[in-house]
Amino acid sequence: MARGLAALLSVALASVACAKVHVTFKAGSHETMGVYYVGNETMKRSDWSEKDFEVLSMILKPKEAMTMDLSFEHAFVVRSSDHQFRAKVTVEESPQENRAVHPFSLIVGNIMHEVPDRPMHERPVKIVTFAHKDLPEIKIAPGQKEGLFSDIGHWYDINMQDDIMFSMQLGHPPKEEL
Repeated sequence: MARGLAALLSVALASVACAKVHVTFKAGSHETMGVYYVGNETMKRSDWSEKDFEVLSMILKPKEAMTMDLSFEHAFVVRSSDHQFRAKVTVEESPQENRAVHPFSLIVGNIMHEVPDRPMHERPVKIVTFAHKDLPEIKIAPGQKEGLFSDIGHWYDINMQDDIMFSMQLGHPPKEEL
């Protein structure tokens, strides 16, 4: 009995450790977007971190969409083909007290720190906005990140200069049959 309980606990812990969510990315109507997998954000912040890397996961033409699995605390960087827009998306499990209604924390970071082709004193700050039709728009300054608690099935628009660069939606991955 004790061995069976220990085995069940091990399986439960393993499934939590590699919990995943589906993330659907949809390019805006004007730009081709590259989506790069950049690994585990939590491990990068710790002493035993994995190396910095990125893997081109998909290229989305305007209005094209694709759904991918993402493990909690892992991230994607989304870039426009001209590299003038760049943002990082991370999904984490919400704190226990929020999970019944909002099981996910969706975090968007503005990783644009420069504007090429202009002298430094003339460069405007590139602000990213994080928007949902039922919520106030969130402005994200360069080097900052903002998040929302979310559930599945809600579309969020990531904008720059009033232009939708990409949209995203969370979903549950298919249940694995035993």
